[in-house]
Amino acid sequence: MVMTEITIRVPIPKEFDVGKDVRVEHYTPFKGEGGKLLLRVKDLDQEKIREVMKDPNVLQLDVAGPVASIVLNRCAVCEIAKGSFLLEAKKEDDKHMIWRLLSVDESFNPEVLKKIGAEIVSIKRFSEIAELTEMEEEVLRLAHGMGYFETPKKTRIRDIATRVGKSPSTVNEIIQRAEKKVIGQWISG
Repeated sequence: MVMTEITIRVPIPKEFDVGKDVRVEHYTPFKGEGGKLLLRVKDLDQEKIREVMKDPNVLQLDVAGPVASIVLNRCAVCEIAKGSFLLEAKKEDDKHMIWRLLSVDESFNPEVLKKIGAEIVSIKRFSEIAELTEMEEEVLRLAHGMGYFETPKKTRIRDIATRVGKSPSTVNEIIQRAEKKVIGQWISG
């Protein structure tokens, strides 16, 4: 199985432009082409909120402090997110948002992107090969932080083993397995 992370730059939908800094915290599809979104907003603009509430596409808008919940009848940006997991969506500048999505398949329709004026910033593919166990990740992070991968080494396997409560030979094996996974992922792209 291959997971794909796509980062896109989209014009800010007018329904989202209700404050200085806008982030989409959560997205759920709603009745076909619509969407329910939870927004985190800094410096809410009351005038923009009043304008957005007049939009016939906005079925509901609730604001509580820095959080806004919005339900849209049609949401072009949401159409791109269908079948994906929303990792991040934040305001980039006064005209654009950056959306990072994770998908099991590559179901991003270029026609939909073109229709809303979106552009692909990056596409990353991940496979299961480089999935580290919790212990492998913990040992690698510790080894890196202690200077094990520097030249000359600033620490020894024995020191890392003491910190994680394992034998030096076990820690050495953990590092070798983790290195193999990471290097294999790197080489296969």
